[in-house]
Amino acid sequence: FSQELQAIGSALDERLLYVAGLFYIDESADSFDSTNVPARRVRTDRYITIDNSAYALYAQGTYTPAALDSRLHVTVGARWSQDDREATLQNIVVPAVGAPIPGAPGSGDNSFDNVSPSLVVAFDVQPELNVYAKAVKGYKTGGFNVRASSIALFEAGFDEENLMSYELGMKSQWWDNRVRLNTAVFYADYDDIQVNVQSDPTNPAVTDVLNAGKAEITGVELDLDARLTSSLGATLSYAYLDADYSEIINAAGVDVSGQFRFVEAPRNSVNTRLQYDFPELPFG
Repeated sequence: FSQELQAIGSALDERLLYVAGLFYIDESADSFDSTNVPARRVRTDRYITIDNSAYALYAQGTYTPAALDSRLHVTVGARWSQDDREATLQNIVVPAVGAPIPGAPGSGDNSFDNVSPSLVVAFDVQPELNVYAKAVKGYKTGGFNVRASSIALFEAGFDEENLMSYELGMKSQWWDNRVRLNTAVFYADYDDIQVNVQSDPTNPAVTDVLNAGKAEITGVELDLDARLTSSLGATLSYAYLDADYSEIINAAGVDVSGQFRFVEAPRNSVNTRLQYDFPELPFG
């Protein structure tokens, strides 16, 4: 069950545009799964329950002062989050021969809270050209890993991860608004990244989630969109991305960052498109 309430409006003769809201979610589940490892002639059954709830209070406002011909726009926002996580785990090992062997049951109960602010300063150099600077903090809640290598690691859970992101950009329209050019450069600093580590190479059912990672992401984006004629449009997009883990410490205290890569993070990517709109015909 989730519910969100929002207030969206303006004030101060529409020089202040704002959005504020409350968010709540509650979820619970019972789960069963079984993993067979033929080489070890053993099966592991897992009985799991979860009970999670989250609350959030957020607000953001953009103020445009009368000074500087109303060309300056300052946006300030913040989100407060409270996450409550509960879970139980019962492992039962079923050998090929002999009676099932139940492991010690485990339970975990953790709470996490966070305040994530954001700030954007934008300036209209001219009606068709806007430049901006942005700083944002991000947060991902912690929790419990039901595939942990031990009940102790399951009950300890894992903590939240945090990100600090900075961006400089330009948004513009030219040629009687028939050409749109947007560019941005950005840098993100990750801390306490939740990393999945396979603790037992012979048993794919066992992994540990550790707050073991640090990473830095740098990138450049460019988007060009042109209406060449009343019917013909063209788009060109390019992105450069440098995303690397700078540190991942495993359970043994060893830095294994060289073994990890960011997924779906190509160094260079290009996208092009041509679109032609035919005149309307009698049937459509």
